[in-house]
Amino acid sequence: MKACALHFFLAWTFFSGQTKALAQLKVEPDEKNVVASRLEGKWIVMPALTKRLGGNIDQRISFKSDPSVVNVVPERLIPYLQKCRIYMAGYMMFLGKNLSPFFLITNQGNPTIVYLREKGDDPYGDAESFLVTLVPAVDPVNDLLFVGHESIPRPFSAYERDKTKAPPDDAGRADEKADKVLLQGKWKVTKMVKRGVVMAPERFARMSFEFSKDKMILGGRGDSEQRSFSFKIDSTKKPKQIDCTAESGPFKGETIPGIYQLDADSLVMCLPHDNNKDQPDAFEALGGAAPSRILFTLQRVKD
Repeated sequence: MKACALHFFLAWTFFSGQTKALAQLKVEPDEKNVVASRLEGKWIVMPALTKRLGGNIDQRISFKSDPSVVNVVPERLIPYLQKCRIYMAGYMMFLGKNLSPFFLITNQGNPTIVYLREKGDDPYGDAESFLVTLVPAVDPVNDLLFVGHESIPRPFSAYERDKTKAPPDDAGRADEKADKVLLQGKWKVTKMVKRGVVMAPERFARMSFEFSKDKMILGGRGDSEQRSFSFKIDSTKKPKQIDCTAESGPFKGETIPGIYQLDADSLVMCLPHDNNKDQPDAFEALGGAAPSRILFTLQRVKD
């Protein structure tokens, strides 16, 4: 296994914000890697054992595998991760909040989690890492997880799987946070259907949507045509919903209730149009007497 020069990239002056996913960056699972094969799930701290080790006893942590997270890796981080084998990638959550993209690699032979976190206005403006050790039991429900800092001498904390039943909407909230992270960045329109008519490419050639935190910028043919929106998503609905509230322009303050479908590098949004104010119930923009809608198909901008 290659050892990654982790201490070098964690010391850099971190990246400026634009994300870029390269085909060379991919997850390479290994069923013999105990951590990668059994890390997913929710873990709660074991107070007695953690106190004995001298670690932090006020923690919960969860991991969800999602290889598509490589699509939100900042450009300046890519060269460093390319030197490593990524055994697992996805989203990590501390204390039920602060969802972060993470990557499981090895550093000098030690299983290591690298995760991205917010800094200033950049949702991926900082990176941290920690060591993980997983002790498998005969029954996976009894596995143990140990977490410690990889560069500063710090005691480990011990975890066991969370055996309590989660509230019914917990999974939906986790998916919602994951979708919000995956939305971040710039998207170009590749197809637009308006009231049953497929628009000619020149009508949307320069149109783009850019998501940053809770903001969405709709770009047109020039800076003067940009429109700013705040947005909220609800991934528990079927189809998933996105509500965009105008922050500028003649419709400032008005909310456009839409639906969306997100899959790594592709995004589909259906929004009401003209005098129609109703949330769409399907990804279609029909003509005639059907409700007036616009259907956008978008592709993530990687450059």
